[in-house]
Amino acid sequence: MSAGGAARRCGGRGGDEGTTLVELLVVMALTTVVLAAVGAVFVSATRSVRETQVLTNTQADARTAAEAMSRSLRVAVVPPQGAPTGPSSEAAVRTPFVSAAADSVSFFANVQRTPVTSTTSGPSTAPLVRAVLQAPSLITFAHDAGTGCITETRTPAVVNTGPDAAATPYTWPGPGTTKCLAATTQAPVFSYFTSGVIAEGAASSQLDSTKPVSASQAKAIVSVGFVLTVQSPTASDVAPTRVTDRVTLVNVLASQAG
Repeated sequence: MSAGGAARRCGGRGGDEGTTLVELLVVMALTTVVLAAVGAVFVSATRSVRETQVLTNTQADARTAAEAMSRSLRVAVVPPQGAPTGPSSEAAVRTPFVSAAADSVSFFANVQRTPVTSTTSGPSTAPLVRAVLQAPSLITFAHDAGTGCITETRTPAVVNTGPDAAATPYTWPGPGTTKCLAATTQAPVFSYFTSGVIAEGAASSQLDSTKPVSASQAKAIVSVGFVLTVQSPTASDVAPTRVTDRVTLVNVLASQAG
């Protein structure tokens, strides 16, 4: 073998060996870019999953709270003796409402299904008449800033056995039972109307709930609207869920028609 051929073989083996500094820097730069992109995608995906979970929870809480409030408002009723602790000192105020404010409402409703039975005597030839009475409970919806909850407080009626039972057959001794309907940093917003349905082009029947509701105004209320804004106290960066509803007080309308 000639010396020139051996030299060529040695030169061919050493031509591709090793990595230059420029190539190493390029690889490192590309790796950094790829890792940064992967990290950004991971953080974005994690944030998206968290926001989805928070929104799912707040939407469920908002719907549950709205359904509970609508259910109770729909069966609001004037108690047998009127509203004894109503929004004014007027006697025998024929309204379900004890108080009606922009951020809270307190009213009587037929949510207690345990009947109270009374027996009255008829003529000597007639049998005894048994009347089943629904004892209305006192319901209050409000916001508790301390616990961060929209709350429902329910106080059941107690049959009055005192000498004034004929005039005031029931009493509502507190405190009632309070439960959290939805965890949120914002209070509900209530509005009160003197009509059940707004006709197109008709004047607004909404009362100014920023002022104390008078007895005559409370007596005229036949529908209640509310807006619930549910925002997680632990995730203020996630957009809140808002639910709007308006409930017609069918029992009040029926009593007015009667």
